[in-house]
Amino acid sequence: MQISKLTNLQIVKSTNYKKKVASDLHHTATTEYLCCVPTLEDFSGAGRVGLAAANVQLFYYIPNFLREMFKKNSNTPSPTPLYLDLHSHTQYASADTLVIRNQYPLTADPSLPFSVGIHPWFLDNWQAQLEAIATLASHPNCWAIGECGIDKNTSTPLPLQQQIFTEQIAIAEALQKTLIIHCVKAYSEIIALRQRTQARQLWVLHGFHKNLPTAQALLSHGIALSFGAALLHDPKLQQVFQTLYPHYRNYFFFETDDAELNVKTIYQFAEHLKATQK
Repeated sequence: MQISKLTNLQIVKSTNYKKKVASDLHHTATTEYLCCVPTLEDFSGAGRVGLAAANVQLFYYIPNFLREMFKKNSNTPSPTPLYLDLHSHTQYASADTLVIRNQYPLTADPSLPFSVGIHPWFLDNWQAQLEAIATLASHPNCWAIGECGIDKNTSTPLPLQQQIFTEQIAIAEALQKTLIIHCVKAYSEIIALRQRTQARQLWVLHGFHKNLPTAQALLSHGIALSFGAALLHDPKLQQVFQTLYPHYRNYFFFETDDAELNVKTIYQFAEHLKATQK
Protein backbone atom coordinates (compact mmCIF):
# COMPACT_ATOMS: atom_id res chain seq x y z
CA MET A 1 0.00 0.00 0.00
CA GLN A 2 1.32 3.43 -0.93
CA ILE A 3 0.68 6.73 0.73
CA SER A 4 0.74 8.58 -2.59
CA LYS A 5 -1.86 6.36 -4.27
CA LEU A 6 -4.90 5.13 -2.38
CA THR A 7 -6.90 3.57 -5.21
CA ASN A 8 -6.11 0.09 -3.90
CA LEU A 9 -6.30 1.09 -0.26
CA GLN A 10 -6.05 -1.67 2.29
CA ILE A 11 -6.79 -1.12 5.95
CA VAL A 12 -3.83 -1.82 8.22
CA LYS A 13 -5.01 -3.23 11.52
CA SER A 14 -3.87 -1.47 14.65
CA THR A 15 -1.80 -4.47 15.71
CA ASN A 16 0.21 -4.41 12.51
CA TYR A 17 2.33 -1.42 13.42
CA LYS A 18 5.47 -2.47 11.60
CA LYS A 19 3.97 -2.59 8.12
CA LYS A 20 5.72 0.01 5.97
CA VAL A 21 3.30 1.98 3.87
CA ALA A 22 5.70 3.77 1.57
CA SER A 23 9.37 3.57 0.76
CA ASP A 24 9.88 7.23 1.56
CA LEU A 25 8.44 6.99 5.07
CA HIS A 26 10.95 5.74 7.60
CA HIS A 27 8.52 4.88 10.37
CA THR A 28 5.77 2.52 11.36
CA ALA A 29 2.26 3.53 10.43
CA THR A 30 -1.29 2.94 11.59
CA THR A 31 -3.42 4.10 8.70
CA GLU A 32 -6.55 3.32 10.68
CA TYR A 33 -6.15 6.74 12.23
CA LEU A 34 -5.49 8.85 9.16
CA CYS A 35 -7.74 11.43 7.59
CA CYS A 36 -7.26 13.38 4.38
CA VAL A 37 -9.03 15.17 1.56
CA PRO A 38 -8.60 12.84 -1.43
CA THR A 39 -10.71 12.92 -4.56
CA LEU A 40 -13.55 10.58 -5.43
CA GLU A 41 -11.50 8.20 -7.56
CA ASP A 42 -8.92 7.79 -4.78
CA PHE A 43 -11.47 6.26 -2.46
CA SER A 44 -13.45 4.18 -4.88
CA GLY A 45 -14.40 1.06 -2.92
CA ALA A 46 -12.37 2.11 0.11
CA GLY A 47 -14.82 3.42 2.67
CA ARG A 48 -15.43 6.83 1.16
CA VAL A 49 -18.22 9.03 2.42
CA GLY A 50 -20.39 11.63 0.73
CA LEU A 51 -20.09 14.98 -0.96
CA ALA A 52 -19.27 18.24 0.70
CA ALA A 53 -20.76 21.67 0.26
CA ALA A 54 -20.25 24.10 -2.59
CA ASN A 55 -20.11 21.33 -5.17
CA VAL A 56 -16.57 20.49 -4.13
CA GLN A 57 -15.66 16.82 -3.79
CA LEU A 58 -14.04 16.54 -0.40
CA PHE A 59 -13.75 13.21 1.33
CA TYR A 60 -12.74 12.11 4.76
CA TYR A 61 -11.68 8.53 5.24
CA ILE A 62 -13.26 7.06 8.33
CA PRO A 63 -11.40 3.89 9.25
CA ASN A 64 -12.86 0.85 10.88
CA PHE A 65 -11.98 1.66 14.46
CA LEU A 66 -13.57 5.11 14.11
CA ARG A 67 -16.73 3.57 12.65
CA GLU A 68 -16.99 1.30 15.68
CA MET A 69 -16.65 4.28 18.00
CA PHE A 70 -19.43 6.06 16.12
CA LYS A 71 -21.68 3.02 16.53
CA LYS A 72 -21.02 2.85 20.26
CA ASN A 73 -21.43 6.55 20.89
CA SER A 74 -24.88 8.03 20.47
CA ASN A 75 -23.51 11.55 21.03
CA THR A 76 -21.66 11.60 17.73
CA PRO A 77 -23.56 13.49 15.03
CA SER A 78 -23.67 10.83 12.33
CA PRO A 79 -22.28 7.36 11.57
CA THR A 80 -20.52 8.81 8.53
CA PRO A 81 -19.56 12.49 8.92
CA LEU A 82 -17.89 14.17 5.98
CA TYR A 83 -15.48 16.34 7.91
CA LEU A 84 -13.20 16.00 10.91
CA ASP A 85 -12.22 19.03 12.99
CA LEU A 86 -9.30 17.45 14.81
CA HIS A 87 -8.82 20.12 17.46
CA SER A 88 -11.19 22.88 18.47
CA HIS A 89 -11.84 25.16 21.42
CA THR A 90 -14.85 26.87 19.86
CA GLN A 91 -16.79 24.63 17.47
CA TYR A 92 -19.39 21.91 17.97
CA ALA A 93 -20.27 18.84 15.96
CA SER A 94 -22.96 18.99 13.31
CA ALA A 95 -24.73 16.49 11.07
CA ASP A 96 -21.77 16.29 8.70
CA THR A 97 -18.83 17.24 10.94
CA LEU A 98 -17.13 15.51 13.84
CA VAL A 99 -15.48 18.04 16.13
CA ILE A 100 -12.96 16.84 18.71
CA ARG A 101 -13.17 19.48 21.40
CA ASN A 102 -10.07 20.24 23.45
CA GLN A 103 -10.62 19.75 27.17
CA TYR A 104 -8.45 20.45 30.19
CA PRO A 105 -8.15 17.62 32.72
CA LEU A 106 -9.60 19.29 35.81
CA THR A 107 -12.53 20.97 34.06
CA ALA A 108 -13.29 18.49 31.28
CA ASP A 109 -16.79 18.00 29.90
CA PRO A 110 -16.93 14.45 28.50
CA SER A 111 -20.46 14.75 27.09
CA LEU A 112 -19.18 15.39 23.54
CA PRO A 113 -16.25 13.95 21.57
CA PHE A 114 -13.10 15.36 23.16
CA SER A 115 -9.38 15.16 23.65
CA VAL A 116 -7.75 15.77 27.00
CA GLY A 117 -4.20 16.65 27.92
CA ILE A 118 -1.91 18.87 29.96
CA HIS A 119 -1.03 21.94 27.95
CA PRO A 120 2.57 23.03 28.56
CA TRP A 121 1.31 26.49 29.53
CA PHE A 122 -0.74 25.10 32.39
CA LEU A 123 1.43 22.77 34.46
CA ASP A 124 0.24 23.76 37.93
CA ASN A 125 -1.09 20.71 39.77
CA TRP A 126 0.21 18.53 36.98
CA GLN A 127 0.11 15.40 39.12
CA ALA A 128 -3.61 15.91 39.76
CA GLN A 129 -4.09 16.62 36.07
CA LEU A 130 -2.37 13.34 35.16
CA GLU A 131 -4.65 11.44 37.51
CA ALA A 132 -7.67 13.07 35.89
CA ILE A 133 -6.41 12.18 32.40
CA ALA A 134 -5.96 8.55 33.42
CA THR A 135 -9.68 8.42 34.21
CA LEU A 136 -10.96 10.59 31.36
CA ALA A 137 -8.90 8.83 28.70
CA SER A 138 -10.99 5.68 29.10
CA HIS A 139 -14.25 7.53 28.52
CA PRO A 140 -15.97 6.45 25.27
CA ASN A 141 -16.08 10.07 24.10
CA CYS A 142 -12.31 10.51 24.46
CA TRP A 143 -10.81 10.38 20.99
CA ALA A 144 -7.25 11.52 21.72
CA ILE A 145 -4.74 12.62 24.34
CA GLY A 146 -3.74 16.25 24.12
CA GLU A 147 -3.08 18.85 23.41
CA CYS A 148 0.17 18.28 25.18
CA GLY A 149 3.80 18.80 24.33
CA ILE A 150 6.73 21.17 24.72
CA ASP A 151 6.84 24.96 24.49
CA LYS A 152 10.18 26.75 24.82
CA ASN A 153 8.45 30.12 25.19
CA THR A 154 7.20 29.18 28.65
CA SER A 155 9.20 29.58 31.85
CA THR A 156 8.70 25.97 32.91
CA PRO A 157 12.02 24.08 32.82
CA LEU A 158 12.37 21.92 29.73
CA PRO A 159 13.10 18.68 31.68
CA LEU A 160 9.81 19.01 33.57
CA GLN A 161 7.90 19.65 30.34
CA GLN A 162 9.50 16.57 28.81
CA GLN A 163 8.67 14.47 31.86
CA ILE A 164 4.99 15.48 31.80
CA PHE A 165 4.78 14.99 28.05
CA THR A 166 6.35 11.54 28.37
CA GLU A 167 3.74 10.57 30.96
CA GLN A 168 1.01 11.47 28.48
CA ILE A 169 2.75 9.53 25.71
CA ALA A 170 2.57 6.50 27.98
CA ILE A 171 -1.18 6.97 28.50
CA ALA A 172 -1.76 7.30 24.77
CA GLU A 173 0.25 4.15 24.11
CA ALA A 174 -1.47 2.14 26.82
CA LEU A 175 -4.96 3.06 25.59
CA GLN A 176 -4.09 3.19 21.87
CA LYS A 177 -5.08 6.84 21.55
CA THR A 178 -3.90 9.42 19.06
CA LEU A 179 -1.63 12.11 20.57
CA ILE A 180 -2.35 15.76 19.69
CA ILE A 181 0.83 17.79 20.14
CA HIS A 182 1.50 21.41 21.00
CA CYS A 183 5.02 22.38 19.98
CA VAL A 184 6.84 25.72 20.05
CA LYS A 185 10.55 25.80 19.10
CA ALA A 186 10.98 22.18 20.22
CA TYR A 187 10.61 20.11 17.07
CA SER A 188 13.89 18.25 17.53
CA GLU A 189 12.89 17.37 21.10
CA ILE A 190 9.51 16.07 19.93
CA ILE A 191 11.17 13.91 17.28
CA ALA A 192 13.72 12.64 19.80
CA LEU A 193 10.95 11.60 22.19
CA ARG A 194 9.14 9.85 19.35
CA GLN A 195 12.28 7.81 18.75
CA ARG A 196 13.19 7.25 22.38
CA THR A 197 9.75 6.10 23.47
CA GLN A 198 9.26 4.00 20.31
CA ALA A 199 5.68 5.25 20.27
CA ARG A 200 3.35 3.36 17.95
CA GLN A 201 0.22 5.49 18.12
CA LEU A 202 -0.47 8.30 15.72
CA TRP A 203 1.04 11.65 16.69
CA VAL A 204 -0.43 14.81 15.17
CA LEU A 205 1.29 18.17 15.53
CA HIS A 206 -1.58 20.60 15.71
CA GLY A 207 -1.65 24.09 14.21
CA PHE A 208 1.34 23.47 11.97
CA HIS A 209 2.59 26.67 10.30
CA LYS A 210 6.33 26.21 9.87
CA ASN A 211 8.62 25.69 6.88
CA LEU A 212 9.19 22.80 4.50
CA PRO A 213 12.29 21.29 6.21
CA THR A 214 10.49 21.21 9.56
CA ALA A 215 7.46 19.56 7.98
CA GLN A 216 9.62 16.98 6.23
CA ALA A 217 11.50 16.17 9.44
CA LEU A 218 8.27 15.57 11.34
CA LEU A 219 6.64 13.54 8.60
CA SER A 220 9.71 11.38 8.10
CA HIS A 221 9.39 10.30 11.73
CA GLY A 222 5.71 9.44 11.43
CA ILE A 223 4.33 12.66 12.95
CA ALA A 224 1.27 13.91 11.08
CA LEU A 225 0.43 17.59 10.59
CA SER A 226 -2.81 19.42 11.31
CA PHE A 227 -3.45 22.69 9.48
CA GLY A 228 -5.63 25.44 10.85
CA ALA A 229 -6.70 28.92 9.82
CA ALA A 230 -3.11 29.91 8.99
CA LEU A 231 -3.41 27.85 5.82
CA LEU A 232 -6.00 30.31 4.52
CA HIS A 233 -3.71 33.35 4.47
CA ASP A 234 -0.07 32.24 4.66
CA PRO A 235 1.42 31.82 1.14
CA LYS A 236 4.53 30.05 2.44
CA LEU A 237 2.45 27.54 4.36
CA GLN A 238 0.28 27.01 1.31
CA GLN A 239 3.40 26.17 -0.67
CA VAL A 240 4.45 23.65 1.99
CA PHE A 241 1.02 22.03 1.76
CA GLN A 242 1.11 21.86 -2.04
CA THR A 243 4.65 20.48 -2.08
CA LEU A 244 4.00 17.69 0.42
CA TYR A 245 0.40 16.77 -0.27
CA PRO A 246 1.02 14.31 -3.14
CA HIS A 247 3.28 12.15 -0.94
CA TYR A 248 1.88 12.69 2.55
CA ARG A 249 -1.82 13.18 1.97
CA ASN A 250 -2.71 10.63 4.65
CA TYR A 251 -0.74 12.60 7.20
CA PHE A 252 -2.66 15.87 6.84
CA PHE A 253 -5.51 16.87 9.14
CA PHE A 254 -7.49 20.08 9.55
CA GLU A 255 -8.62 21.96 12.63
CA THR A 256 -10.16 25.21 13.81
CA ASP A 257 -8.29 25.49 17.14
CA ASP A 258 -9.53 28.76 18.69
CA ALA A 259 -10.68 30.35 15.42
CA GLU A 260 -14.32 31.26 14.90
CA LEU A 261 -14.81 29.45 11.61
CA ASN A 262 -16.15 26.17 10.31
CA VAL A 263 -13.56 23.54 9.43
CA LYS A 264 -15.30 23.11 6.06
CA THR A 265 -13.73 26.42 5.03
CA ILE A 266 -10.26 24.94 5.50
CA TYR A 267 -11.17 21.72 3.69
CA GLN A 268 -12.51 23.68 0.72
CA PHE A 269 -9.45 25.90 0.58
CA ALA A 270 -7.23 22.81 0.72
CA GLU A 271 -9.13 21.47 -2.27
CA HIS A 272 -8.44 24.75 -4.05
CA LEU A 273 -4.73 24.40 -3.28
CA LYS A 274 -4.77 20.89 -4.72
CA ALA A 275 -6.49 22.10 -7.88
CA THR A 276 -3.99 24.92 -8.40
CA GLN A 277 -0.92 22.86 -7.57
CA LYS A 278 1.89 23.39 -10.07
